[in-house]
Amino acid sequence: ANEVGLTAWAVARVLSGFSAASLSGSPACYALLNELTAPEDVDTMMGLAFAGVALFWLLGNLLGFLVMRSPWGGARAMLAIIVTLSWIALAAVATLRPQVTPTGAAATQGHRDCERDAARQEEGCATIGV
Repeated sequence: ANEVGLTAWAVARVLSGFSAASLSGSPACYALLNELTAPEDVDTMMGLAFAGVALFWLLGNLLGFLVMRSPWGGARAMLAIIVTLSWIALAAVATLRPQVTPTGAAATQGHRDCERDAARQEEGCATIGV
């Protein structure tokens, strides 16, 4: 039993190395969070992400302990829970969408429209940031 556990641990460490996961979370997830968050909200979201990692480390250890000690628990139950949680996390990441802001040609065209239409400019083109 110890040999199987040691082999599983070694495989898990190699896989975590491929994913760049560490005790502070996955740098790839933080990069994705940075890309998908508005610039003024990045600090807040990073703080929440680090806090979430710490919280899930604690809750994951507690859940693992409770599953292993339960009458229906064991290695297969733990594996089923880990796979389920991994699929939930994958589905959550797949739902993330970037915030769309007018940049490039769309922002330039909006600015040109304001310059050509003096009446529209008086109505508030300057206040909407175009």
